[in-house]
Amino acid sequence: MSAIDVLSARIGGPPGTQRRLARAGMAAAVLVTAGLVAIALAFILIGRHAAVSRAETEIAARTDLVAGQFVRALAEADRSLRYIELLATRGALTDEAMHPVLKRTTAELSQIDGIVVIDRRGGVISGSATSPPPPVNLADRTYFKAALADRSGGLHIGVPLRNRITANWILPMARALRGADGQVVAVVGASLSIDYFREVLGATLPAGGRIQLLRDDGIVMLREPAEDDAIGRDVAGRPLFRATAEGDRGVVRLTDDAGIERLVAFRRLAGYPLLITTGVLTDTVLRDWRLTSAVMLGTALALGSLIVFLAWLLLRGADRLIDQDTVLTEATRLLNATLAHMGQGVVVVDGGDRVVLANRRLPALLGLPDRLVQPGAPLDGLAAAAGLEPEVFAGAAGPEVERRLDDGRWIALQIDAMPGGRLVTLVDDISGRKAIEAELRQLVTSDPLTRLPNRRAFFERAAKVQAAMAASGSPAAVALVDVDHFKRLNDAHGHLVGDRALCAVADCMRLSVYDGDMVARIGGEEFAVLMPACPLAEAECTLERLRARVEDLAVPVGDDSADGGIIRCTVSIGLAMLGPAGADMALAAADRALYRAKSAGRNRVVVDGGPDPAASA
Repeated sequence: MSAIDVLSARIGGPPGTQRRLARAGMAAAVLVTAGLVAIALAFILIGRHAAVSRAETEIAARTDLVAGQFVRALAEADRSLRYIELLATRGALTDEAMHPVLKRTTAELSQIDGIVVIDRRGGVISGSATSPPPPVNLADRTYFKAALADRSGGLHIGVPLRNRITANWILPMARALRGADGQVVAVVGASLSIDYFREVLGATLPAGGRIQLLRDDGIVMLREPAEDDAIGRDVAGRPLFRATAEGDRGVVRLTDDAGIERLVAFRRLAGYPLLITTGVLTDTVLRDWRLTSAVMLGTALALGSLIVFLAWLLLRGADRLIDQDTVLTEATRLLNATLAHMGQGVVVVDGGDRVVLANRRLPALLGLPDRLVQPGAPLDGLAAAAGLEPEVFAGAAGPEVERRLDDGRWIALQIDAMPGGRLVTLVDDISGRKAIEAELRQLVTSDPLTRLPNRRAFFERAAKVQAAMAASGSPAAVALVDVDHFKRLNDAHGHLVGDRALCAVADCMRLSVYDGDMVARIGGEEFAVLMPACPLAEAECTLERLRARVEDLAVPVGDDSADGGIIRCTVSIGLAMLGPAGADMALAAADRALYRAKSAGRNRVVVDGGPDPAASA
């Protein structure tokens, strides 16, 4: 009996019908195989896009973190220069007068390697390292020349170099000090520690990546991993630097002459002529994706080969008749087995908003019963059970969406359209990434010692309060709080006790203000208080209560106050109102009031523009 006769006996019907059925089965097998490969390729392309998008988000977050830490470090150092500049205008420009101030300021800020005051001819008047200063001349330094020639009184940041006094690598920054006639009488310069900035860069360096600090004119200031020979190199003509001209921040893809592609995130430092770039090789980013893609494509091809083989058996009249439904059922089973091993949830929806296909990862990821993801299940039931709007899966909310689930986890959905009106959605758990982003945000906006908000967070909040003031007309107050004689406390008891005192004062300040007020640490022993919707008289009462509570503090010198005794602290406070000119001007006014409070004997609250406390003392 021939193969055709076997098929006739099992299927029934004339041989021509059998041939047509067998050929139809083979054609269906080929189409199913092509479909499997197409689906695999679609998932591969979607996975590549998802991997690159995750990498872009990660390096952008790392770049934002570094930029925030650099801005904070530069702002603190610049504030020290302004403070020294102010002291210099009020006293004699001598080493005896300046050295204690320079030494204390350098000790308080870990990012500063040293501070010098230089005369017009380049000679060092005073320095933080030694007194008297060594007989060196800095007239040939570019930062000195730039500060001397700058008529705007701005800050100049020079190219990293070796300090002639300490021999350490430093990043110089300088300001010119002008007399009453407008002529330069001295230059105040700070040497920022390159090791400090390298430590910041190294802590956020992505695997196989590179982070660098560039000046706005294209000069390389710093790279990590360290490349000392790259410092001072002009890269203004390079594609990377040209790409950063598109805005203050972003992520770009660049390909070099050798065809190597990189993802590079950049962020300009607000208020400074500098920018941070973070780059990673696309090959590194796609390493895991390539492995997953190879497995997926190989599985699809193997599955397709099996389907074609089964169809060939049907065509050849094998002992067991395998019809088209059997082939398709086996294909579906094997396809589901493949999709089940994906780390992401997958759901395919047809044009009628019904589930066509979903892998096992999807209900596990969203916490759904299996019946809601079976073929034919309505999309709105799936979405409602997951706590999401159906429009998200239908692509109406955009091709890439992030949502927070009721249990606190974060998911990312990536929606891609397929021929025939179908939509393929990849669902990924991004809770870990969101936790990292929150941690990075916390690092950028908080002080690590006191856990108070830092300078950056203070100014961000002040900008929002100022906008609310413009809309409502309600007043807001700003205060500067300085711990009295903090250097004396540090010198007498050590930095550990000094840190303990700062934390105690910070806790006391937290408890002394109202809900909605903000206390931030903006310098070594200096704090700022922001009081929204607060009239001047109420702000003064709040600060007086704060001052009295700090005065009552008893800070233990040792772990046991009975063994080591206690110390007491007081604070001087300057108060001003937040106006249309912004937080910078309000803090400057509060600083003037703080200076008057210290001049009048400390441990008091002084309002900017109020009566002279020294006269009434």
